[in-house]
Amino acid sequence: MQEWRDNQINSPDKHHDILILGAGISGLCVAYELSKLGVNFQMLEARSKPGGRNETLRHGSEIEEFDRTSYCEFNRDKHLYFNVGPARISHHHERVLRYCKELSIPLEPIINDNRNTFFSIDGAFNNTPIKSKELYTSQRGLIASTLAQAIEQNLVSHLLPAQHNDHMLKMLTSFGDLDSNYQFSGSIRAGAEANSGVFTPPQAQPSKDFTQVLPHLDKWARRIHFEQSKDQQATMLQPVGGMDRIVKGFVRNIPKKIRYNSEVLSIKRVQSGSEVTFRNKQGVIKKMTAAQIVVTLPLTVLQDIDHDFSAPIAQEIQNANYTSAGKIAFQSERFWETHEYIFGGISWLGSDNTQLWYPSSGFGQESGVLVGGYIFDGSAGERFANLSNQERVDSALTQMQHIHPEATEYTHNACSRSWKNTPFSKGGWSSNPPIVEFSHQDGPYIFAGDHTTYLSGWQEGAIASAHRALELLSLD
Repeated sequence: MQEWRDNQINSPDKHHDILILGAGISGLCVAYELSKLGVNFQMLEARSKPGGRNETLRHGSEIEEFDRTSYCEFNRDKHLYFNVGPARISHHHERVLRYCKELSIPLEPIINDNRNTFFSIDGAFNNTPIKSKELYTSQRGLIASTLAQAIEQNLVSHLLPAQHNDHMLKMLTSFGDLDSNYQFSGSIRAGAEANSGVFTPPQAQPSKDFTQVLPHLDKWARRIHFEQSKDQQATMLQPVGGMDRIVKGFVRNIPKKIRYNSEVLSIKRVQSGSEVTFRNKQGVIKKMTAAQIVVTLPLTVLQDIDHDFSAPIAQEIQNANYTSAGKIAFQSERFWETHEYIFGGISWLGSDNTQLWYPSSGFGQESGVLVGGYIFDGSAGERFANLSNQERVDSALTQMQHIHPEATEYTHNACSRSWKNTPFSKGGWSSNPPIVEFSHQDGPYIFAGDHTTYLSGWQEGAIASAHRALELLSLD
């Protein structure tokens, strides 16, 4: 990135004819870098505000969906906000982190993995939620005990040379907290019995039988190992005060060249480059031409726009498949802290709403924002989109009560968004791998957006695509 800046900073001609479509993260990044170079550009954004899916809801925020408009009714406290789009930054998303530093956006940890949260696995443990630490401890115990006994009985001698047996047994004993007979009968790692461990020796709780989970691993394997996936590993970060701090950081460094409430209707090639037809807030149809167009609009939005992109890109747009992601959150007294000593992290539901997110900041304050559902599975997202706002609330509370029966006593002021049901998004993120044609210029068109990368759904992908677009732009 720095090399690109160094190569372009002395460009003598700063009057370039560039039009950026979309003021999401990728479009804002392109605009920010062009502004630093003094390059002339214009930007069209269909919404009345920038950021795209990077959206943080606070008191008074408008939430527009195709069939409804509602408002966030959280109190005005600064810590009461809801990142309804991206909510995490991975420690290895270097491009996002670099801009946070450059734009003076303070960061704090977001707790992705908390061993004191819950798993609610239908069909296991008498349908009773269990603590994450109980689940993981019983899983390790089963794996370690099974393999250790197989080694003891020489059942894996064809896989493991005999000279490694003792070392493996020591490792497995530690890994699973096994007894001297290589049996797993419980571990203090899963929690101690009440009234033990202070004035009397700690007594391990009875072990859970992880074999009850095995028939359900088609659904649960990925969820159980969620925090080990590449982009979810600790340390995860978030901007202090809301993810839209990144949007505001870009915008305050961009000249007033963003035309809001400008819905693109068609994109067509002309002799001078491309002509974009758009409709403004008053319904007036206008046209704008540019030699180069940076197209950052979601593929699901481009499906409704008349265009003349090349055949492979047109086909990719036609075949676009986006997740039906959605979220719902409540302002709430922090009962999860006072009742369960849960400070940040995620509990997993076996039902549609999938995840409960506990806030990772403001510990000990009277209230906080509890994400009562993060839905990203296809059919569940479809059902969520079709619910009325009140039905979303009722459904979320019913599901939440399976883990927190007292939830209805403390939660209020709910707000939600279905990204499938959101104008100018029409989905969460692309489910399809990017095509190679996105890496090249298509006549006057250059494509950017997380959907053009293998980091679909992540701001890192959006920014990486913006950097590629900057390299493809002709600034001579």
